[in-house]
Amino acid sequence: MFAGVYYLNLLPCTKGLFGEMEVWTYTGEVSNSYSIFLMLTVKKIKATSLGKVCGALYGLMGLIFGIIFALFMVVGFEGSPYDPMMGFVYGVGAIIFLPFLYGLMGFLAGLIMAFLYNISASWSGGIQIETEE
Repeated sequence: MFAGVYYLNLLPCTKGLFGEMEVWTYTGEVSNSYSIFLMLTVKKIKATSLGKVCGALYGLMGLIFGIIFALFMVVGFEGSPYDPMMGFVYGVGAIIFLPFLYGLMGFLAGLIMAFLYNISASWSGGIQIETEE
């Protein structure tokens, strides 16, 4: 097995205010009997792409937290002098409201993180990732 590291020339495809994900191509011939380790550098991240991923992950976390909050609300209102139905209403509200709120905040955080990463990557050169083909 060949265990060398190949450094590729990275060719940017598009640029924008928040940056677009760059596309890399390798034009050399590769034999199936060798493992080639490719070192790639992420120089820019498309902000909306990272925002969607972060929004989905944070929305899922909001759903989990909403379910946990709903369980506590239903159990907590049972022995109280208030109407036990209020715990159910607050719990259902948490299941609906928390995923939306967490998803929105995750999307905005993803936009900001991508913007800050693109600025810092232009100064530092980006993150290097080693892959195997």
